[in-house]
Amino acid sequence: MTRPDQPGDIKLVFDEPKLKKKTARHIADYSPRDRGERVKELGLPAYRAKQVANHYCSHLNSPPETWSDIPAGMRTTLSDLLTPKLIELVRSITCDNVMTHNDLCQLHVGVLVEHGFSRYTVSQNCAHSINIGWR
Repeated sequence: MTRPDQPGDIKLVFDEPKLKKKTARHIADYSPRDRGERVKELGLPAYRAKQVANHYCSHLNSPPETWSDIPAGMRTTLSDLLTPKLIELVRSITCDNVMTHNDLCQLHVGVLVEHGFSRYTVSQNCAHSINIGWR
């Protein structure tokens, strides 16, 4: 079994969280025209939004440091504005010679989501499960 070094135990709380802030708007929430308007609010050219959408939506390329057609000084700003981090991997565990894989992720509002996937070679079946809780 492989486990990356993770600090402390994770405590699950099943009370609904009180949201302290609104969910950040993501590039998928905007129409193509609205994306351009949002970028123009920062004083940047509207076509930069189309470039980000091309990387993120067409090429499935989210790390801003790989967006070579956008100047390096703009990448982080555009990434924070249009592709905010909505989910983060907390812990990943594999075992059974990588036949079983579990991920624990935290959503931007603090909700924890556990995702498990197991393959069974004997019966050619697989099992998938999801558990949700609040931190």
